Amino acid sequence: MEQSLRTSRDLVVDKSVLSTSTYISRKVTNRCKNIKKSDDRNTLNVFPNVDDIRNIFFFRNKRISSCVGDDDFNDKLSNELILLIFKWLPKKDLVQCTMVCKRWHEITYNEILWKNLDLYRKTLKEITLQQILSRGVRILRLAQAKIITSVIQEMNVRCDNDCTYKLQYLDLSMAMILPDNLASLLSKCKDLKKLSLESCTLNAACCKELSYCTKLEVLNLAMCEGIDLKGILDILKLRSLIELNVAWCSLDKESVTILCKMLPPTITRLNISGCREVIIDYDIEELIRSCPNIIELDLSDCSVLTDKTILNILNLTKLEHLSLSRSYNISTLSYSELERMPRMEYLDIFSLLPKSVPNKLKINKFLFSSIARPTIGNQSGTIWGFRVRN
Repeated sequence: MEQSLRTSRDLVVDKSVLSTSTYISRKVTNRCKNIKKSDDRNTLNVFPNVDDIRNIFFFRNKRISSCVGDDDFNDKLSNELILLIFKWLPKKDLVQCTMVCKRWHEITYNEILWKNLDLYRKTLKEITLQQILSRGVRILRLAQAKIITSVIQEMNVRCDNDCTYKLQYLDLSMAMILPDNLASLLSKCKDLKKLSLESCTLNAACCKELSYCTKLEVLNLAMCEGIDLKGILDILKLRSLIELNVAWCSLDKESVTILCKMLPPTITRLNISGCREVIIDYDIEELIRSCPNIIELDLSDCSVLTDKTILNILNLTKLEHLSLSRSYNISTLSYSELERMPRMEYLDIFSLLPKSVPNKLKINKFLFSSIARPTIGNQSGTIWGFRVRN
């Protein structure tokens, strides 16, 4: 008995360790109860085996993973490497990454990650759109999107006139946006190269802001409302245009005449269909003088044009594709003259059936015009050949 007590006194206990753990204190208390019970049996067996001693009095810290502390896995990766990983994430996940830590927040705002974006059929506030564009988006699809603005946001938009965006390709086809908000957006996008406003409502301010986008090469205004003579004069200030679509814009006769006379010579693809009775043969003659390098021309639904227009079109030596659907005043025999054109390949004359057509021409291969339009056929998720969908 005395020898057992002597052995117990020789044990050295680290008091600092015991005081830091309530769990160990509870365990020692239970051991003391065992001592009392053993004493009643005249047997003192405090520690049945060596393992119990190690479990109570010797503590070894668990190995800490290399992903925590000074050896943090995140710290081992450079910003460039994390950026390469983030490039594979969809935009929804990138937004979540911004809330992880300050470092990730800064990395996710890199312009490389926001080069292109697809917001097709989305509903978003204008302030949200501003935040997106401020990240350096260059290719943006907002087709059929709905952009809403509150009174407070309108005040903020008017106060924030200094910022400019790096947007170059913008598709707003059939988007629901107020003309004043559209003008405000265009005023901050001076680097635009290709723009589609199909089926949007414009005003004088929109056309004026368009005139400042001097880098514009492709402009789609098909079925737009609110374009008058003053708006046409502003649009004609764009002297770098290559493709222009003003189909079914309800232009008056004076606007059409000015348009045909003053178009820049850089135009190679033009759609002025739907002018019905406001465009005449003389306008086509002026058009050919202004734009001698036209490759594709759509004059569908211009019901006043006659055979004289065909004779004028023969002067377009580079013309490859011509559309004259539902131009009923042009005789069917005159289409045979198109065989003399060296590069002529496609002829669309829907609702007309000429008696004789040159064998080399491909008739009615394209139901809809693709001039200046961002998405053609089944190329969903792309605008002007650039992929925007994640």
